[in-house]
Amino acid sequence: MAGVIGKHGAPEERMSANYRRYGSFSAYLRNGLRLTDKAGARLKVLAGK
Repeated sequence: MAGVIGKHGAPEERMSANYRRYGSFSAYLRNGLRLTDKAGARLKVLAGK
């Protein structure tokens, strides 16, 4: 990994920083979707009663 960063210089570092930011953002979105899925399932169960 260090060799790749050394070979390509600053653009590679900028790209990896953007990827890290995007990765954490997508993980945040996934967690949010999981929470809304749980809430939706709970509402369906309550509505079914």
